[in-house]
Amino acid sequence: MNLGANVPLEVENRPYTLIGKRETVIRKWSSLIIKGPRPEKRGGAEPPLSLSKFAVPFHCEVGSMKRVVVTADSHFPTKSDCGFAMIDVSNPFDPVVISRNRLPDHCGSFASSNDALYCSIPGSFLIFDISDPFLPKLISRLKANGGCQIVISQKKGRVFIADWKNGVLVIDVSNSFEPKIIGRMGCNGDEKNTGEINPYGVSGLTIRDKLLFASIMDYDMLQNREALYVFDISKPGNPKWIARVNTFPCRGHGIVLKRNCVVIVGLRSTMVIDISRPEEPAVISLIETPDRFGMNPWLSGDFLYVPEIVYEPNRRLAGLRIFDISNPLHLKCVSELLIPARAATNVKVVGSLAYLACQCGIAIVDVSNPEKPVLLNLCSPCEVNRIAEGIEVIDYRDEVFKERERVS
Repeated sequence: MNLGANVPLEVENRPYTLIGKRETVIRKWSSLIIKGPRPEKRGGAEPPLSLSKFAVPFHCEVGSMKRVVVTADSHFPTKSDCGFAMIDVSNPFDPVVISRNRLPDHCGSFASSNDALYCSIPGSFLIFDISDPFLPKLISRLKANGGCQIVISQKKGRVFIADWKNGVLVIDVSNSFEPKIIGRMGCNGDEKNTGEINPYGVSGLTIRDKLLFASIMDYDMLQNREALYVFDISKPGNPKWIARVNTFPCRGHGIVLKRNCVVIVGLRSTMVIDISRPEEPAVISLIETPDRFGMNPWLSGDFLYVPEIVYEPNRRLAGLRIFDISNPLHLKCVSELLIPARAATNVKVVGSLAYLACQCGIAIVDVSNPEKPVLLNLCSPCEVNRIAEGIEVIDYRDEVFKERERVS
């Protein structure tokens, strides 16, 4: 069912530069590089630092491609003026917003496949056609509670959504115009769980073959219900719960899979669980990360990139922590970069660049040397006080942008 007409999708009325016959929306971000002491406030406002003053030689090697980052921006927790932006970051020092679409609520997670962008918001699962990044189009909307992560099974045409208090949803997206919920997994061993306890739910997912591993977060500090759940999804219409292991004291949020282990990051610690016998998962190592809350990580080779909420030395900082997980028995933290962005919730690494969604916008970090990450840019897409969350990185053929220029 095409519900595109039911959600306002017009580009917001803001001082963008309008170019061409179709009024293509292009706007440069306000950008800043933070190195050295913070500038003094003048008249209550903190002036941005000059980008050119601190810029270091760098080239984003995407060949004949254009790199686009997708992120949500909002005044979370309020629902007013929510949306997502598509930003050309081919030049990390000069990001350009090429489109912005309104959403009916805050969006916390994105995933893309071919020309489809999947978005999860409270109450809805949305699919956009993004073949033209200058003009995304909503093609379907499905009632669902939404959650922190979307995992795609491209071969089967399915997506799995961390549906928080209701567990995990399995959605058939083989027809993008008619997505259908075909399965559901609860987070108490009962696939019919209604999830009445709001502080408890599925926050992270990862899949291997016919098994799904779910990280369960518990914000109630007295219950100690955080856990890893294992589901058999060989029959996605009838998934089966096969194992559960408590992850206390790691209040796990995000999860990644590395060979026969899953790594769970969360509040003040990171945990490794051996899943070589899926019916009997076993905790094999734990590393503490005091005063940090690890959110939704990204795995690249032997390195785990963890966006963080930082509690100390002050809460104005966000963190990017990098672990060497080549030896799952002995995780090694190789670096941590602190960014003046209040909190980082999502990260995606492509090549030598990490893109982080932060409460102050998007941070672009050079991670070519994981032991010495370098902040290249911290950008605010629309307004300084808006929160960015959820991240996806898409490489478009250069011809897509050239065609837009010809049309304009």
